[in-house]
Amino acid sequence: MKKLLLTLSFFGILTSCSDNSNLDNIEISGTFIHQIPNCDNSQNPEEGCVELVWFNDNSMANLMVGGCDFGINTTYSRTGDKIYFTYETGLKATISFKIQSDTVLVQIENNQIWNKEEL
Repeated sequence: MKKLLLTLSFFGILTSCSDNSNLDNIEISGTFIHQIPNCDNSQNPEEGCVELVWFNDNSMANLMVGGCDFGINTTYSRTGDKIYFTYETGLKATISFKIQSDTVLVQIENNQIWNKEEL
């Protein structure tokens, strides 16, 4: 019985490790969208209820977050399955993502789902 449990535990560890390496190899590109929950811009139509991140290449992106109606240029870095943004001023952005798949990002700060825009 102990041998069976050890074998199953070892298999579980190998499986979980292989899943993480698969996420590390996913290429992230395109535009990801997030609808701000309970957003009502009827009093101010210029306030956006949708947040976006456009990945331009391997290190540049535009962020449109927090109701902003224009994109802000950023650089981004990737560590494994995590993505971090830095503004042109050198200030680290208060938004970061965990890669769930090539079409889904999860915002680390609040666990909100961002989906890739379908063309």
